[in-house]
Amino acid sequence: MEQAPQEHHLDHDSCYRALAARDARFDGQFYTAVHSTGIYCRPVCPARTPSSKGVTFYRSAAAASAEGYRPCLRCRPELAPAERYWHSHDAVTDRLSRYVAEGVLDQVGLAALAEKMGYSERHLRRLYKERWGVGLIEAAQVRRLHLAKQLLQDSHLSITDIALASGFGSTRRFNDAVKARWGVTPSLFRKQSGKTKQIGDSVVLTLQFRPPLDWPHLLGFLRARSLPTVEYVDETHYRRVVRLIAPNGELVFGRIAVSQHSEKALRVEISESLMPYLATLMPKLRRLFDLDAHPDAIAQAWEQQAADVHALWQRWPGTRVPGVWSSFEVAIRAVLGQQISVKAAITLVTRFVARFGVALPEALQQEGLTHSFPEPADLIDADLSGLGITGRRIETIKALARGFASGELDFEMGDPDEQRKRLLAIKGIGPWTASYMAMRGLSDPDAFPAGDLILRRGLVIGTEYTEKEIEVLSQPWRPWRAYAALLLWRHYNAEVLEKKQ
Repeated sequence: MEQAPQEHHLDHDSCYRALAARDARFDGQFYTAVHSTGIYCRPVCPARTPSSKGVTFYRSAAAASAEGYRPCLRCRPELAPAERYWHSHDAVTDRLSRYVAEGVLDQVGLAALAEKMGYSERHLRRLYKERWGVGLIEAAQVRRLHLAKQLLQDSHLSITDIALASGFGSTRRFNDAVKARWGVTPSLFRKQSGKTKQIGDSVVLTLQFRPPLDWPHLLGFLRARSLPTVEYVDETHYRRVVRLIAPNGELVFGRIAVSQHSEKALRVEISESLMPYLATLMPKLRRLFDLDAHPDAIAQAWEQQAADVHALWQRWPGTRVPGVWSSFEVAIRAVLGQQISVKAAITLVTRFVARFGVALPEALQQEGLTHSFPEPADLIDADLSGLGITGRRIETIKALARGFASGELDFEMGDPDEQRKRLLAIKGIGPWTASYMAMRGLSDPDAFPAGDLILRRGLVIGTEYTEKEIEVLSQPWRPWRAYAALLLWRHYNAEVLEKKQ
């Protein structure tokens, strides 16, 4: 198997071979700028392959855009799966790349981001330029433009609404940005689309990923832990209530519904009320379903150094690490579920939401979805007695609410290692709970709850390793131990629990 291009250098010949072969393994890892047409494409573009001398390869779409190329209308670079931000093996660069890719830079600004990370703006600019070959501000703008292009081609929204949804603030700023960056007007992309997608008051979009993705297993994991009144998960769909706070302080309610569209994409139906917040919601959805995972990179690493888990990966190659919609929600649910069964935990959390969650307007209450999960501020002064929660766990929940409300616990912008330390400093949060939160809430691919009993029994059926033993055995699985944990859980369930039924 040919190696993927290296991080800081793209080998022209290797990229061209991948382009000529339409090799989907490299989708999102580089972009092809075609000199004669002035467009940039994905490696999987169905257009006729240009000559080797007539193309330049770029690590990111933003880098190609910065050189004056515009996105292809056929392969649609804005839909490409993202390159996972931890590939640089530099923690600071990884975090910075994630903040740009997920729109955090747009939300808080470079000055605030630099202060949060503890580095100068100049240093962050240099790191990003070295990693991706383009400036921070340019990358953030192209991210917004890509989202706008997707909405132009896949939705019925007006250009004014699209400008606001993609973070430009006004139609004039949006039009100027498209013209300055790509030399065209937004209407070009809409004319080329020839289609709109709308169901009632909802917009339908697609989210692409690198196959394979085991959608039934992913849904099964979420369904077993789904929270009545907040989520509804069946054999084909994931549905959820969304509550946001508008800039004016008003509550905004909406719904999302996700299903599999094809072997390379999910279909997402989003309430039109949520459109102004789409730039924030789209990264959440990608993390919830782990859509930027790189199955080939995992397989290649394990094939060379971890035959034990590689065998499990070959059995279930589409395994993903399910994320969460809200980091605060998973933290509270992890505490409430300590030392009780999954079923009992769901019953307890359902009572919790009934008392402290916010009820949806009646018009939105469908399919049993009636409440949104409480926010940190809702719990700081709340009376948690009478729910069957021990006094110790009440104090833990209060501490989590204070931490998230104050920003001391920040799973969006906080350093993962620092966040883990702060979690462990809270009475009632142990290593297992912190690792589980890191795996699902922080989307840490190397998070590994080594103290988990099923995990310690899942590698070799009939053998129960100690926590220290499984920690040692897991070292060759890095930096993908979260995926290994999912595989070990699947292995134990398939070989022990399901055979008992």
